[in-house]
Amino acid sequence: MKQPFIRKQAYYRINRLAKLAYHARIRAGEPAGIYEIYKEMNDRLVTVFAHGGLIDAATAAALGHQHGTETPDEH
Repeated sequence: MKQPFIRKQAYYRINRLAKLAYHARIRAGEPAGIYEIYKEMNDRLVTVFAHGGLIDAATAAALGHQHGTETPDEH
């Protein structure tokens, strides 16, 4: 059962790096609208991890993943 935990940790590690980059850009004077870029990136990460079987459905749902709201190129 270690594999699912490792996969969740991989998602959280990627997400943490994205958050660090986001906050560094805000501190550097980027406009607050940059939030939308990072939100979209996080939504795509959750979709990739959920649909690839890398995180379970409950974790994906807790991270905001919903079916029926994805774009046509996300199968």
